[in-house]
Amino acid sequence: YRLAAAVAPCRPSISGSEFRVEFNRVLVQGKRRGDGLFRPAMCFRHAALVGKYQARGIRPVLEEIAHFLVRQGLEVSLEKQTAQNTGIADYGAFTADELGRHCDLAIVVGGDGTMLGIARELARHGTPLVGINQGRLGFITDVSVGQFAEALAPMIAGDYEEERRTMLTGGVWRDGERIFE
Repeated sequence: YRLAAAVAPCRPSISGSEFRVEFNRVLVQGKRRGDGLFRPAMCFRHAALVGKYQARGIRPVLEEIAHFLVRQGLEVSLEKQTAQNTGIADYGAFTADELGRHCDLAIVVGGDGTMLGIARELARHGTPLVGINQGRLGFITDVSVGQFAEALAPMIAGDYEEERRTMLTGGVWRDGERIFE
């Protein structure tokens, strides 16, 4: 299972246009390195919960995951649009930028599109992400909803291995002004 996190962007300039390349780190649960399990120093305390709020039946799934995270000892906050559109009011609700500043882990429930959307927002903060797939087939969100507890518990306890992923974003700048992103 993977837990992704964004790292600061670099900004090369090509032919008067500026492009930004962002490298994401991905943490993988349960991988062996050498003769023991890799245990990073990062311990999670505050989890952001982001969901594809348009999906049918998402509210009970988000509530179940939130309760699980609280039982694991984490503080939980929801992404503002997720909270407003699902009616979940038991936790704090923050914008993506606020989540990036306050949370040290983001749990994304939906599909690859949901994961990519919030990854773009959290990239500047370096917030780790774990994707829980509620859709049909997930390449980035590879933890199924039915197995979230088995996947998240070891990650929260620190049993994961970090991998790096690349996210490419681009913008077109003309005369010092961004005209397209």
